[in-house]
Amino acid sequence: MTVARDHIPHRLTWEAFIELPEELLRHAELHDGEVVEMASPDRPPNLAVEILSPSTRRKDVLRKPTHYFSVDVQELWLVDRDEPVFHVLHPSGEYHEWVEGDLVTSPLPPGFEVAVADLISQVS
Repeated sequence: MTVARDHIPHRLTWEAFIELPEELLRHAELHDGEVVEMASPDRPPNLAVEILSPSTRRKDVLRKPTHYFSVDVQELWLVDRDEPVFHVLHPSGEYHEWVEGDLVTSPLPPGFEVAVADLISQVS
């Protein structure tokens, strides 16, 4: 069965959301009343990067890590555009911060290395 997105109301309550067809619920989340289609967990990435902005900061910090880790992402970077800080989270609860002057390294991808200043200049 294929679900037509144009039949979904713009704003939903939780009760209305969970009444949607299973096919849609399998790859969707409810964010502030809006249905958001999520990537299929069949091939989740090992590393995810989110750029924090004032309009999405709360969702990116509170909700997205749980989703990413539920589909086997091994490392999540939250890049703060207001301050030159990279927050690095792992499913185990391990947490790191990289700040200007630090060298970013990660086993995902192997051998990856770059200066925080260089990364911040790319997202600013």
